[in-house]
Amino acid sequence: MAMNDRKKTKAQLLEEISALQRHIADQDGELVKYRQTKADQQRVFDDLPVLVAIGGFDGYCRNANVAFERTLGWSKQEVLSRQCPDFFHPDDRDAADQMFERLRSGETVSDFVGRNICKDGSYRWLAWVLIPVVERDLIFAIGQDITQRLQAEQALQQAHDELERRVEERTAELNAAYQQLQWEVEERRHAEAEAQQNAERYRTLIDVSPDAVVLADVQGRIVFASQQAVRLYGVKTPEELIGRDASTLLAGEDRDRMEANLPILLQKGIRRGTEYRLQCKDGTQLALEGASAVVHDAEGQPKAIIAVFRDVTKRKQDQEELERQHGTLLHMLRASDHERQLISYDIHDGLAQQLTAAIMQFQAYEALKSSDP
Repeated sequence: MAMNDRKKTKAQLLEEISALQRHIADQDGELVKYRQTKADQQRVFDDLPVLVAIGGFDGYCRNANVAFERTLGWSKQEVLSRQCPDFFHPDDRDAADQMFERLRSGETVSDFVGRNICKDGSYRWLAWVLIPVVERDLIFAIGQDITQRLQAEQALQQAHDELERRVEERTAELNAAYQQLQWEVEERRHAEAEAQQNAERYRTLIDVSPDAVVLADVQGRIVFASQQAVRLYGVKTPEELIGRDASTLLAGEDRDRMEANLPILLQKGIRRGTEYRLQCKDGTQLALEGASAVVHDAEGQPKAIIAVFRDVTKRKQDQEELERQHGTLLHMLRASDHERQLISYDIHDGLAQQLTAAIMQFQAYEALKSSDP
């Protein structure tokens, strides 16, 4: 009986040992799986593009992924060996202390942005999300490098400010240009009004002038005729003359002479003392004397021709009469004594008085003619 118990106990012992060995093998398998899982987790932990750390409320990190080294240049060992505030810019440490106070109260912080010191002495802007687990004395921290985004925003803001500055400058320039344009428009309006008044004055002067004024283009076509020109030709309105070739208003060979003089006038620019015979609408002829000048445009090219003529028909007739009387007097002075006696029988005292007056008029005419350029 005792022998069987010992055998049973040995069998149970072997079974228990076997079970223990199986348990140990299972535990080893679980340990391998745990280590593999932990290695996988660490790999994922390290491969995250953001900075991930697990720390405590004492300010030290207990774990950190390799993103710290990629972003800031600090190795994992360096990160774990120093307190977290040491990695912040001196000007941001007060804000970091306030952030830790919020974490100690159990508040999740998702709005902390600070400048973190790089190993080379430069700084990177990081946006942090921190989750406290107060009962386990743990803080889970996730940081994202936003330096380039902030630089882009800063550059965009600078560009925006520069654009606004330029817009303000351009607006000021446009306002100044608008004011200048308004001033120029007002000045031009006054100048045009004054020019209109001057034009009306000149037109009035031209219309009351005893001289005829005609404006023609460089081909000789009339574009303006004064009232005196209208009266001399014998029509009622200037429109009856506008558009006509000026040479067609002249008599006979004077037409050809005007056409021949036109190129000379355009070349020299002015011509004085010109005489033509006007063929009036009713068929009569008037003797004209005047001057012509070329009007040039802004480029100095001939633009129009202005001509001023005066009716000298009466003067021409008086000259012819004086010349006839002058011839008569010369004939009398050159006549023989016998002829003068015959003439004296035929004339009376009144005729002698007329001849004396004619001699005086002729002498006055000769003096006027010699003094007229």
